[in-house]
Amino acid sequence: MGKKLAWHRRKRPKTKKHSPIISKIYPLIIFFCALAIFLVVGYFFPTVFFSYSAKAKKLYSYLEKKFFSSPQLTGYQQKPQTDLAEKGSIILLKTKKELEKNSSLFKPAPLISDCPQDEHSINCLKFIFGLDTDCILAEKLIEDFWQSQGLKLEISAKTNSPSAQVLLAIQGEQPLVKVILSTANNSKTISYAPRVYPNSVFSNAEIALVIDDLGNNYQDALALSHLKPPIALSILPFQRYSYETLKLAQNWGKPVLLHMPMEPLDYPFTNPGEGALLCSMDRQEIKAHLAKALDSLPGVVGVNNHMGSKFTTEADLMRTVLEAIKAQGLFFLDSRTSSNSIGYSLAQHLAVNSCERTVFIDNLQEENAIWAKLVELCAQAERGEKAIGIGHPYPATIRVLEKRLNELEKRGCRVVSIEEFCK
Repeated sequence: MGKKLAWHRRKRPKTKKHSPIISKIYPLIIFFCALAIFLVVGYFFPTVFFSYSAKAKKLYSYLEKKFFSSPQLTGYQQKPQTDLAEKGSIILLKTKKELEKNSSLFKPAPLISDCPQDEHSINCLKFIFGLDTDCILAEKLIEDFWQSQGLKLEISAKTNSPSAQVLLAIQGEQPLVKVILSTANNSKTISYAPRVYPNSVFSNAEIALVIDDLGNNYQDALALSHLKPPIALSILPFQRYSYETLKLAQNWGKPVLLHMPMEPLDYPFTNPGEGALLCSMDRQEIKAHLAKALDSLPGVVGVNNHMGSKFTTEADLMRTVLEAIKAQGLFFLDSRTSSNSIGYSLAQHLAVNSCERTVFIDNLQEENAIWAKLVELCAQAERGEKAIGIGHPYPATIRVLEKRLNELEKRGCRVVSIEEFCK
């Protein structure tokens, strides 16, 4: 009996208790693990979780921006070579305002149009005057204004028209802005002013929009991917975020194009980028470069040219490119960076699915000017023309698309997929 009592009185081993701090950490660990799984799966398969609720989509957008765009983790906020481009855009807008301020000196007031060779490697606008003497006066005004901004003016002879003057604003050794001064009798151009009243209403007008030059900045791609309309994203190959941009666009149901670099007129002064197609290449080199670029962006639906104001005027070179595109079952969008491009006409001759750019919507990076170009594009669609606008991931362009595409749709102008125009 004594032994039994002793056995009952024997102390049981004490279980090890965790400290209060560790007890609080466990739920946090479980929460963050679940959140990480949620974000990763949602990132690669967004439609699984976020296709049923507008609020859920907003939550996903917030979480993606919060966690996947952190500069400490990803460096997505890095914008290589954008400082000069942004400064050039500001100088160009100020130059335009300077001429507008002195418009009473010109009879009639100058019009503004796109540049004939439009590579978007440098901010460029064309001013069209009624008289040659007005061009001389404008040159003097621009020279004085640029000097007040600490810039040097350089006159270039690279123009298709003998009576047109090309002015470059130089900072150090770097050109920031190109301005072409021309007279109306040698200019076949379209003004930036919309051809319709700002409150125009359309009846079932359909336009297609393509945003070029993606692949260097993830946040721009993020903002564009979250837009509701099927805006096509055209991605440069071999850039820092080319593949990530591709997957993001595909996950959000956006058409994706290969933005294929091609040789510009002023090469090698202007570098079209890694993997570019050059006029010095033979047929096999061209096919190999194009195949490598396509392999780097699997699943694209088409190809359009980046720069290429020289390459797209060479029939033999473009034939090689278009035959390779046709063999892959893709379409070709001629960006028309040169008014002499034969890309679209040759593609039609070779029975390649193809289309061509109608307007650049953001040569003037000003919200009202971009909106005017969109209205003009809708007016062209209303007249039964193919209306394809190409833009770029500029802050002003993204703001207009985010704020005003719904207004465009309410007016009867709808954004459709580029594939519908390039069949």
